[in-house]
Amino acid sequence: MKRSERDTRVRPDTHGEGGPRLEDYLEAKPVGPQDLMPGSVGVANWELLDAEVPWWITNEIGNSTNVGRVLWGTFYGSESAAAPAEELRREHPLFAPGPGPASGTGMIENPIPARRFIAKAVPKITAFWRSEFNTLISRYDAEFQRIISGLAVRP
Repeated sequence: MKRSERDTRVRPDTHGEGGPRLEDYLEAKPVGPQDLMPGSVGVANWELLDAEVPWWITNEIGNSTNVGRVLWGTFYGSESAAAPAEELRREHPLFAPGPGPASGTGMIENPIPARRFIAKAVPKITAFWRSEFNTLISRYDAEFQRIISGLAVRP
């Protein structure tokens, strides 16, 4: 899931300069048998994500509500603080609203694309789970057959 999140980024990595890192809160963990069937895996803890990086859902499903909104501030995080030239679009990973040495206005023209990094990771997580599960079942079957074979030779 973390690889999927990295692979679907539309701007350069901020290395944590923009606040909490989404990848730090992505997890796929076994879910206790008291909640679901044994062997169940929870993919993406939404409560944790909502608490730590509430903007995660916008990255997963996209958003167009701010198209047409005018912003005033500074893009930064690449070579220098400056309004991004069109050919460098999406190269400035961070935006600070308000006054600054290169502040200006700009209108949001494009929606935030749906990255679907969680949805894209599910088939890989499922394949890994199946592989591990099949390994366990094979071990169980072999041990069961060993025990049954031992019982068959007893008088």
